[in-house]
Amino acid sequence: MRMVILYRCTGRATIFLEGAIDLATVSAVRAALSVCRACKVAGVDVEMSAVRFRDAGGLHALLAASQHFAESEADALPHRPPPVVRRLLALTGTGFLPTADTPSRAHEDFRQASDAA
Repeated sequence: MRMVILYRCTGRATIFLEGAIDLATVSAVRAALSVCRACKVAGVDVEMSAVRFRDAGGLHALLAASQHFAESEADALPHRPPPVVRRLLALTGTGFLPTADTPSRAHEDFRQASDAA
């Protein structure tokens, strides 16, 4: 899994995830979300369009982060989850999580940097 955190001048952060979120990688995702929370960002956008697999541990990490951020009047939003992630949300009854499906400028910058590397 590859991950990048981008802090924006709007007070929000974007975590770009690529690959699989599973038992082997979920601790890194939790750590990234915790760092964002410790930095007191206004919210976190979790860009998921390049996630090819997410197990229950990955789902739990996002649900827990969403709850923790809500307690401080912030949010953790999954952005553009792929069909495999949407299916997991639907199967587990957690489809109530809000998602943002429009690509952000930060996402385009990340894609360009990834293509150049």
